[in-house]
Order: sequence, then structure tokens, then C-alpha cells
Amino acid sequence: MAKLQRPLVVGAGTVLSASMVADMNPLLQWSLAAIAGGGSAGLLNEGTIKLKAPLSSEEMADPLSEVLIDTVVETATEEMVNPVLSIAEDIGAVTVIILAIFLPVAILFLFPVLVGGSVCVIKLVFAIRKRVVKLAINSMSVIKQWLAKSRRRPA
Repeated sequence: MAKLQRPLVVGAGTVLSASMVADMNPLLQWSLAAIAGGGSAGLLNEGTIKLKAPLSSEEMADPLSEVLIDTVVETATEEMVNPVLSIAEDIGAVTVIILAIFLPVAILFLFPVLVGGSVCVIKLVFAIRKRVVKLAINSMSVIKQWLAKSRRRPA
């Protein structure tokens, strides 16, 4: 089943991503869809398959232990791990949906705050720079006066 599922997941991810990106050069649109959508869907699917089936027949060397371990792992994986992984997947999906809805709204409200903060920081940096330049100029004039006085005195 997994061998049939892998290309279908990548194809579905590619088509869904391409449908979300409109008004773009078709070559760029499908390239982006294949890399972003198909790649991420395939990667997530592969990770899910690997988590749900930690041992495979290729990983086992002894045929007798292979049958015993495969039976135990398949039973334990299906009964205990799959519900936990399904819940984790559902929580991740809901989290991503909530972020997709609320993150743009939050950025709309946070953007002016970030810009205002940046402007304040820039003003502060320029004020400090101005003070440092004044201090350097005053120090140079004091040093010049001291040098002029030291040259006038007889040795």
C-alpha cells in the first residue's frame, strides 16, 4: 500500500500547491509546486510511514525472528502507536491551520509596532552617535590645547 501511496501523495501535494499559486509563469508555478508542495508532502508521508512501521523485512536478517518480530511490531504498532501518531498529526494540522489564519492578522497589528520600535532605535543610535562625535571633537580640542601649552613651556 505504501508503494502506491507515495507517488499519489507527492502528486496531490504538487497539484494542491499549484492551485494555490495563481497568476504566475506556469513553469515557475509548477516548479515551485513540485518542490514546495510535492516535496513537503512526500517528506511528511515518508516520515509517517517510517514512524508507523519501524521494522521492515529488509532490516531483519534471520527469517524466524523476522516473522516473530514483524508480528509483534505490527500488532503493537497498529494498536498503540497509530492512534498516538494520528492524534499528533491532527494537532499539528489544526495548529498549522490556526497559524495560517491568525498569523497574517497578528502581523498586521505587529507591523506598525515593529516599525515604530525600529524608528525609535534608529533615533537612539543617531543621538548616541552625535554625542560620541561631540565628545571626540571636544577631546581633540583639549588634546590640541594641552599640546600647544606643552610646546610653549621651556624645557
